[in-house]
Amino acid sequence: MLVTSLWRLTLLLLIIVAPQTSLSDVSSSSDVIIVKNSKLYGNIKKLDSDGIEFETIYGHGAITIPYLDIESIASIREFRFILESGENVRCHIFVIGDAYLLVDDFQSVKRRLRFDEIRIGVPERAYNRSYWTRFRYRYPYWSGSLDMGLNFEKGGTDKKKIEIGFESNRRKKPTRFLFSGRYAYEVQGTTDTPEVTTKDEFRVFLLGEYDVAKSWFLFLMPAAEWDVPRGIELRTYPATGIGYRFSETANSLLQVMIGPAYVWEEFTEFGENDYTSVFLGCEGRYRFPKGISIGGYVYYYPDLSGFGDNWLFRTELN
Repeated sequence: MLVTSLWRLTLLLLIIVAPQTSLSDVSSSSDVIIVKNSKLYGNIKKLDSDGIEFETIYGHGAITIPYLDIESIASIREFRFILESGENVRCHIFVIGDAYLLVDDFQSVKRRLRFDEIRIGVPERAYNRSYWTRFRYRYPYWSGSLDMGLNFEKGGTDKKKIEIGFESNRRKKPTRFLFSGRYAYEVQGTTDTPEVTTKDEFRVFLLGEYDVAKSWFLFLMPAAEWDVPRGIELRTYPATGIGYRFSETANSLLQVMIGPAYVWEEFTEFGENDYTSVFLGCEGRYRFPKGISIGGYVYYYPDLSGFGDNWLFRTELN
């Protein structure tokens, strides 16, 4: 408490003597930043390697301001930073420099946080909002989803269906890993006929990427599936190659991939089949406000020896 009180007194004195800000500019619930000689009043919502997400008092909605456009910051609130190294830093913001933030870590020790080492920074109050909020910020490189659906129909044809899907994504530059799988099972029957399995299929793949330039990356993707009603006992279709990202932000992703691939499949009635292929892929995701998101992929594997002889097409939207 003593260290915190001394820090607040020191910062208020700095604000008083600073020519661009005054004591009346700052309160415990508002922040002030100066951009191109103009003062903006509001709240810092988030910081990352690119800039500050700032919500002004003049309206709803946040704007992103690059660090290079910011001349000074005034705030007496506590912040929590998660660095690219995984380090967790609780601090106050003192000064913004040419390529760093000067912060105080509550031990009277000032340190510089380079812009490019900041994974995310949020107000301490937002960080401690709930257990799940802290969990999400402590593991900022990971994201995932799990969905399950049950369907029961009673009528001329009775149906019972279950579907389970999962996805885990880890992005820490220069690498990205995506693990995804989906299983579906369905039976149908009537009062006069026994139940028949109409769906028993499973699909899984692991996508690994490594950045080699700003938008270019190398990838490796092993994948496998089975589909019992269609007589596919096992099918594997690994691919590798190069990809290009048109867009990658915290809320969006759009990229394409191309490279050599191989398809091997075993059918219940027809035996084995295999062919060398070229892999063509596209993946996109977008997260809307309030947690709503949409994403999917399209993968195409045509046979190099004859595009009409063999081909594999996979798509998913969720």
